[in-house]
Amino acid sequence: MIKGVDGKKVEQIALQRSTLIRDGFFFMLAEVVMIYFLNNTVLTWWMGAVLMSIYVVYAVVLVTTAGGESEGCCCCLLLVLLLVLLLVLLLLLTP
Repeated sequence: MIKGVDGKKVEQIALQRSTLIRDGFFFMLAEVVMIYFLNNTVLTWWMGAVLMSIYVVYAVVLVTTAGGESEGCCCCLLLVLLLVLLLVLLLLLTP
């Protein structure tokens, strides 16, 4: 049994679909990139930088959408697309 702040039993947790999609996207992106990097025998500094950049973009998306899901949505979408493009270029350029 899970108790809330007031000590009462929590029956359900409200979760918006957009929140689940956003968090799931960044989780899956980070996992796929990490699995790809683990195929190499050595993790280099730039691989760590790529993983950190995913986290930074995720944090920026969280901050810009803190007031509501519609605020800053275009900016967040552009950041995500830029990150995906950067990752694709890095993956194509690595030996």
